[in-house]
Amino acid sequence: MQLTPTIPASSGKLAGVVATRSRIGAQFLARVARSQPRSVSQQNARAFTGGLAGYWRLLTPAEHDSWSQLAAAVPVRDALGQVQTLSGYALYVACSRRLLTIGITQRLSAAPCAPSLPAIHGFTATPTYNVHSHPMRFLGWTLNLSENLPWGPYAVLRATAFHSPVKSHIRASDLRVIDSFPAYRTNTRVDLAEWEAVFGYVFQGGVVTFSLNLVDPISGLAGPSVRAARELTYTPPPAYQPLLIETEGEGAAELWGETIEVDGESIAASQ
Repeated sequence: MQLTPTIPASSGKLAGVVATRSRIGAQFLARVARSQPRSVSQQNARAFTGGLAGYWRLLTPAEHDSWSQLAAAVPVRDALGQVQTLSGYALYVACSRRLLTIGITQRLSAAPCAPSLPAIHGFTATPTYNVHSHPMRFLGWTLNLSENLPWGPYAVLRATAFHSPVKSHIRASDLRVIDSFPAYRTNTRVDLAEWEAVFGYVFQGGVVTFSLNLVDPISGLAGPSVRAARELTYTPPPAYQPLLIETEGEGAAELWGETIEVDGESIAASQ
Protein backbone atom coordinates (compact mmCIF):
# COMPACT_ATOMS: atom_id res chain seq x y z
CA MET A 1 0.00 0.00 0.00
CA GLN A 2 1.22 3.50 -0.86
CA LEU A 3 -0.11 6.83 0.46
CA THR A 4 0.86 10.40 -0.31
CA PRO A 5 1.24 12.38 2.94
CA THR A 6 0.30 16.01 3.43
CA ILE A 7 3.63 16.67 5.19
CA PRO A 8 6.12 17.15 2.31
CA ALA A 9 9.29 16.85 4.39
CA SER A 10 8.50 13.56 6.15
CA SER A 11 11.25 10.93 6.07
CA GLY A 12 12.24 7.86 8.09
CA LYS A 13 10.57 4.81 9.68
CA LEU A 14 7.86 4.56 12.29
CA ALA A 15 6.44 1.17 13.37
CA GLY A 16 5.24 -0.51 10.17
CA VAL A 17 5.41 2.59 7.97
CA VAL A 18 8.29 4.07 5.97
CA ALA A 19 8.18 7.71 4.84
CA THR A 20 10.23 8.44 1.74
CA ARG A 21 10.63 11.05 -0.97
CA SER A 22 10.97 10.52 -4.71
CA ARG A 23 10.47 12.45 -7.94
CA ILE A 24 6.69 12.21 -7.50
CA GLY A 25 6.84 13.67 -4.00
CA ALA A 26 6.64 12.33 -0.45
CA GLN A 27 5.14 8.90 0.14
CA PHE A 28 4.17 6.50 2.93
CA LEU A 29 4.99 2.83 2.24
CA ALA A 30 4.32 -0.30 4.25
CA ARG A 31 7.56 -1.49 5.82
CA VAL A 32 8.59 -4.92 4.57
CA ALA A 33 11.35 -6.83 6.38
CA ARG A 34 14.02 -8.01 3.99
CA SER A 35 14.50 -11.76 3.94
CA GLN A 36 17.90 -13.40 4.07
CA PRO A 37 17.46 -16.98 2.81
CA ARG A 38 19.82 -19.41 4.47
CA SER A 39 19.27 -22.73 2.73
CA VAL A 40 22.13 -25.21 2.72
CA SER A 41 22.93 -24.56 -0.94
CA GLN A 42 22.96 -20.78 -0.43
CA GLN A 43 25.24 -21.05 2.58
CA ASN A 44 27.60 -23.29 0.61
CA ALA A 45 27.67 -20.81 -2.27
CA ARG A 46 28.51 -17.95 0.10
CA ALA A 47 31.21 -20.01 1.77
CA PHE A 48 32.68 -20.80 -1.65
CA THR A 49 33.00 -17.17 -2.69
CA GLY A 50 33.93 -15.69 0.68
CA GLY A 51 37.71 -15.81 0.16
CA LEU A 52 37.96 -15.34 -3.61
CA ALA A 53 38.38 -11.56 -3.47
CA GLY A 54 41.38 -12.05 -1.18
CA TYR A 55 42.90 -14.58 -3.58
CA TRP A 56 42.50 -12.12 -6.45
CA ARG A 57 44.40 -9.44 -4.52
CA LEU A 58 47.33 -11.85 -4.12
CA LEU A 59 47.80 -12.14 -7.89
CA THR A 60 50.50 -10.13 -9.65
CA PRO A 61 49.66 -7.35 -12.15
CA ALA A 62 50.73 -9.69 -14.96
CA GLU A 63 48.32 -12.35 -13.72
CA HIS A 64 45.54 -9.76 -13.53
CA ASP A 65 46.24 -8.82 -17.14
CA SER A 66 46.13 -12.47 -18.23
CA TRP A 67 42.60 -12.80 -16.83
CA SER A 68 41.50 -9.59 -18.56
CA GLN A 69 42.84 -10.93 -21.85
CA LEU A 70 41.09 -14.27 -21.36
CA ALA A 71 37.82 -12.52 -20.51
CA ALA A 72 38.03 -10.57 -23.78
CA ALA A 73 38.55 -13.84 -25.68
CA VAL A 74 35.60 -15.72 -24.12
CA PRO A 75 32.53 -13.44 -24.07
CA VAL A 76 29.44 -14.79 -22.35
CA ARG A 77 25.68 -14.44 -22.79
CA ASP A 78 23.54 -12.88 -20.10
CA ALA A 79 20.02 -13.91 -19.08
CA LEU A 80 18.58 -11.98 -22.05
CA GLY A 81 20.87 -13.73 -24.52
CA GLN A 82 23.01 -10.64 -25.08
CA VAL A 83 26.75 -11.11 -25.51
CA GLN A 84 28.89 -9.31 -22.95
CA THR A 85 32.53 -9.31 -21.88
CA LEU A 86 33.28 -9.92 -18.22
CA SER A 87 36.02 -8.16 -16.32
CA GLY A 88 39.11 -10.18 -15.48
CA TYR A 89 38.05 -10.26 -11.83
CA ALA A 90 34.52 -11.46 -12.62
CA LEU A 91 35.86 -14.27 -14.81
CA TYR A 92 38.39 -15.28 -12.13
CA VAL A 93 35.62 -15.53 -9.51
CA ALA A 94 33.32 -17.46 -11.86
CA CYS A 95 36.04 -19.99 -12.76
CA SER A 96 37.08 -20.40 -9.13
CA ARG A 97 33.50 -21.06 -8.04
CA ARG A 98 33.05 -23.70 -10.73
CA LEU A 99 36.22 -25.49 -9.63
CA LEU A 100 35.00 -25.49 -6.03
CA THR A 101 31.65 -26.88 -7.21
CA ILE A 102 33.37 -29.92 -8.75
CA GLY A 103 35.56 -30.39 -5.67
CA ILE A 104 38.86 -28.79 -6.82
CA THR A 105 40.31 -26.45 -4.21
CA GLN A 106 43.61 -25.56 -5.87
CA ARG A 107 43.85 -21.77 -6.23
CA LEU A 108 44.02 -20.27 -9.71
CA SER A 109 46.87 -17.92 -10.55
CA ALA A 110 47.61 -16.90 -14.16
CA ALA A 111 44.75 -17.44 -16.60
CA PRO A 112 45.07 -20.77 -18.44
CA CYS A 113 44.35 -21.38 -22.11
CA ALA A 114 40.69 -21.68 -23.05
CA PRO A 115 39.80 -25.38 -23.47
CA SER A 116 37.66 -26.93 -26.17
CA LEU A 117 34.55 -28.38 -24.54
CA PRO A 118 32.28 -30.65 -26.62
CA ALA A 119 28.57 -30.03 -27.04
CA ILE A 120 26.07 -32.12 -25.09
CA HIS A 121 23.43 -33.94 -27.14
CA GLY A 122 20.27 -35.85 -26.30
CA PHE A 123 19.85 -34.86 -22.66
CA THR A 124 16.69 -36.46 -21.24
CA ALA A 125 15.14 -36.98 -17.79
CA THR A 126 13.00 -40.02 -16.99
CA PRO A 127 11.15 -40.55 -13.67
CA THR A 128 11.86 -43.87 -11.95
CA TYR A 129 9.47 -45.75 -9.69
CA ASN A 130 9.55 -48.71 -7.36
CA VAL A 131 7.17 -50.97 -9.27
CA HIS A 132 7.36 -53.65 -6.57
CA SER A 133 5.67 -51.54 -3.91
CA HIS A 134 1.99 -50.78 -3.50
CA PRO A 135 1.18 -48.04 -4.06
CA MET A 136 3.95 -47.55 -6.62
CA ARG A 137 6.54 -45.23 -5.09
CA PHE A 138 8.46 -42.46 -6.89
CA LEU A 139 12.24 -42.84 -6.44
CA GLY A 140 13.83 -40.08 -8.54
CA TRP A 141 15.02 -39.51 -12.07
CA THR A 142 17.36 -41.22 -14.52
CA LEU A 143 19.24 -38.75 -16.73
CA ASN A 144 20.64 -39.89 -20.07
CA LEU A 145 22.75 -38.56 -22.93
CA SER A 146 22.52 -39.83 -26.48
CA GLU A 147 26.28 -39.49 -27.07
CA ASN A 148 29.31 -40.33 -24.96
CA LEU A 149 31.36 -37.45 -23.62
CA PRO A 150 35.18 -37.56 -23.38
CA TRP A 151 37.28 -38.13 -20.31
CA GLY A 152 38.54 -34.95 -18.69
CA PRO A 153 35.68 -32.48 -18.20
CA TYR A 154 33.26 -32.65 -15.29
CA ALA A 155 29.50 -32.36 -15.62
CA VAL A 156 27.57 -30.09 -13.24
CA LEU A 157 23.93 -30.98 -12.77
CA ARG A 158 21.37 -28.44 -11.56
CA ALA A 159 17.62 -28.70 -11.01
CA THR A 160 14.63 -26.54 -10.22
CA ALA A 161 11.97 -27.00 -7.60
CA PHE A 162 8.70 -28.24 -9.05
CA HIS A 163 6.99 -25.61 -11.19
CA SER A 164 3.83 -25.25 -13.22
CA PRO A 165 3.75 -26.93 -16.66
CA VAL A 166 2.77 -23.57 -18.17
CA LYS A 167 5.92 -21.85 -16.91
CA SER A 168 8.15 -21.49 -19.97
CA HIS A 169 10.93 -19.20 -18.74
CA ILE A 170 13.32 -20.88 -16.31
CA ARG A 171 15.93 -18.45 -15.03
CA ALA A 172 19.43 -19.41 -14.01
CA SER A 173 18.55 -18.34 -10.47
CA ASP A 174 15.80 -21.00 -10.40
CA LEU A 175 18.41 -23.78 -10.70
CA ARG A 176 20.38 -25.27 -7.80
CA VAL A 177 23.42 -27.55 -7.94
CA ILE A 178 22.42 -31.17 -7.33
CA ASP A 179 25.59 -33.08 -8.23
CA SER A 180 28.85 -33.03 -10.19
CA PHE A 181 30.56 -36.05 -11.73
CA PRO A 182 33.02 -37.06 -14.47
CA ALA A 183 31.42 -36.25 -17.82
CA TYR A 184 32.20 -39.60 -19.45
CA ARG A 185 29.19 -41.12 -17.67
CA THR A 186 26.38 -41.17 -20.22
CA ASN A 187 23.69 -41.60 -17.58
CA THR A 188 23.26 -40.83 -13.92
CA ARG A 189 20.62 -41.19 -11.25
CA VAL A 190 19.13 -38.45 -9.09
CA ASP A 191 17.44 -39.89 -6.01
CA LEU A 192 14.50 -38.06 -4.50
CA ALA A 193 16.52 -37.70 -1.30
CA GLU A 194 19.23 -35.76 -3.17
CA TRP A 195 16.62 -33.40 -4.58
CA GLU A 196 14.99 -32.97 -1.16
CA ALA A 197 18.38 -32.21 0.43
CA VAL A 198 18.54 -29.08 -1.75
CA PHE A 199 14.90 -27.97 -1.79
CA GLY A 200 13.83 -29.34 1.56
CA TYR A 201 10.35 -30.64 0.85
CA VAL A 202 8.40 -33.30 -1.03
CA PHE A 203 6.35 -32.03 -3.95
CA GLN A 204 2.95 -33.29 -5.03
CA GLY A 205 3.45 -32.83 -8.77
CA GLY A 206 4.47 -30.51 -11.55
CA VAL A 207 7.54 -30.11 -13.74
CA VAL A 208 11.17 -30.37 -12.67
CA THR A 209 13.74 -28.88 -15.06
CA PHE A 210 17.33 -30.14 -15.08
CA SER A 211 20.35 -28.32 -16.48
CA LEU A 212 23.69 -29.89 -17.40
CA ASN A 213 26.94 -28.25 -18.49
CA LEU A 214 30.61 -29.18 -18.69
CA VAL A 215 33.38 -27.61 -16.62
CA ASP A 216 37.08 -27.82 -17.43
CA PRO A 217 38.87 -29.03 -14.24
CA ILE A 218 42.00 -27.01 -15.03
CA SER A 219 40.65 -23.57 -15.93
CA GLY A 220 37.16 -23.62 -14.46
CA LEU A 221 35.75 -22.43 -17.79
CA ALA A 222 32.35 -23.89 -18.66
CA GLY A 223 30.54 -24.88 -21.81
CA PRO A 224 26.94 -24.00 -22.67
CA SER A 225 24.22 -25.70 -20.65
CA VAL A 226 21.44 -27.91 -21.97
CA ARG A 227 18.12 -28.54 -20.25
CA ALA A 228 15.63 -31.36 -19.88
CA ALA A 229 12.21 -31.12 -18.24
CA ARG A 230 9.74 -33.79 -17.18
CA GLU A 231 6.26 -33.49 -15.75
CA LEU A 232 5.11 -36.00 -13.16
CA THR A 233 2.60 -36.57 -10.40
CA TYR A 234 3.96 -37.84 -7.12
CA THR A 235 1.86 -39.42 -4.38
CA PRO A 236 3.82 -39.75 -1.13
CA PRO A 237 3.68 -43.24 0.40
CA PRO A 238 1.41 -43.59 3.44
CA ALA A 239 2.99 -43.02 6.81
CA TYR A 240 4.08 -46.15 8.62
CA GLN A 241 1.67 -47.30 11.30
CA PRO A 242 2.85 -49.30 14.31
CA LEU A 243 1.60 -52.79 15.09
CA LEU A 244 -0.19 -52.53 18.44
CA ILE A 245 -0.05 -55.45 20.88
CA GLU A 246 -2.61 -55.45 23.66
CA THR A 247 -3.02 -57.59 26.79
CA GLU A 248 -6.47 -57.71 28.37
CA GLY A 249 -7.47 -54.57 26.49
CA GLU A 250 -4.41 -52.62 27.61
CA GLY A 251 -1.69 -51.51 25.20
CA ALA A 252 1.44 -53.51 25.88
CA ALA A 253 3.78 -52.70 23.00
CA GLU A 254 4.17 -50.95 19.65
CA LEU A 255 6.18 -52.60 16.88
CA TRP A 256 7.55 -50.66 13.87
CA GLY A 257 8.50 -52.39 10.65
CA GLU A 258 7.77 -55.82 12.09
CA THR A 259 5.78 -58.83 10.90
CA ILE A 260 4.19 -61.54 13.07
CA GLU A 261 4.09 -65.00 11.53
CA VAL A 262 2.49 -68.30 12.60
CA ASP A 263 3.69 -71.46 10.91
CA GLY A 264 5.38 -69.37 8.22
CA GLU A 265 2.22 -67.37 7.45
CA SER A 266 2.06 -63.62 8.10
CA ILE A 267 -0.88 -62.78 10.34
CA ALA A 268 -0.07 -59.12 11.16
CA ALA A 269 2.38 -56.43 10.13
CA SER A 270 3.06 -52.76 10.74
CA GLN A 271 2.40 -50.63 7.64
